[in-house]
Amino acid sequence: MPKLTIRSLINTIILITVLVVGLPKACNSYKTQMQAVGESQMELDVDVRNAQRHSDLSAIRSLLHAVKDDPTFIDAIPYEATEICRSDSDDCTGLIDLGKIIDWPTMPFDPLTGINTNSTRYTIHKNKLNNPALAGIKDYTYTLSALDAENGESISSTY
Repeated sequence: MPKLTIRSLINTIILITVLVVGLPKACNSYKTQMQAVGESQMELDVDVRNAQRHSDLSAIRSLLHAVKDDPTFIDAIPYEATEICRSDSDDCTGLIDLGKIIDWPTMPFDPLTGINTNSTRYTIHKNKLNNPALAGIKDYTYTLSALDAENGESISSTY
C-alpha cells in the first residue's frame, strides 16, 4: 500500500474540492449554454416556419394567378378574409375550398398550426379596386395571409 504523504493528502483534498465545488458550476455553465443553444434553435425554427409560410403563400399565389380573372374564381372568393380548407379535409364548413376551383392535389398548410385541423391556417379575400379604367373582371386584387406568423411578423401577399 502506498505511503500517504502530506503532499498526496493535499492533492486529494484539492481534487475533492474541485469535484464538489467545480463540477456543479461546470454543470450549471453547461446547462446555461445548452439553454442558449435551445433558444437559438427555437429562433431558427421560427425563422424556418415563417420562411415556409412565405413559400406556401407564394405557391398558392402562383397557382391562383392563372385563374384570377376567371368569373368562377372571382365569385368564389369572399370580401372577408376566409380560411382556406386543406385539400385532404372531409369537412370544409366555414372555409373556402379552393380545390373546387383549381386542381391542386395538396394545398400547403401552416407548418405549425395547420397540421391537426381542416384549415390550412391561410386566408384569402378579394378587394374591389373601384377603378373605372379597370371596369370589368380585372377590377379586383386578392390577398393571401398567414394567420399564425411568429415573432410579430405579418405575412401576406396581395396580387
